[in-house]
Amino acid sequence: MRHSHVKLKKTLQDCSAELDHARSRAEQYEAEVKKLRCRIEELKGELSSVEDEVSHSIYSLVLTFTSLFLSQYTLVYCSAVVLIGCSMALFHLFSF
Repeated sequence: MRHSHVKLKKTLQDCSAELDHARSRAEQYEAEVKKLRCRIEELKGELSSVEDEVSHSIYSLVLTFTSLFLSQYTLVYCSAVVLIGCSMALFHLFSF
């Protein structure tokens, strides 16, 4: 009987030690999960900032290309007007 009691006591101690170790690991995992969740929130904030910066850059590029297109269009239009004016002047010059 005494031997069974000692054996059960030893089994209880082993199970208690294993349970304590499992609790310790669970606490470590919970702490790591908490850190990772905080890091995820930081990265979401950084991503949002970078997305805003990219959007602003794209908007600036669109404005630049639009301005460039309008400048070229205006240049072509003015050149066409000058050519038409010169053609008309030459026509009037040689039509007599």
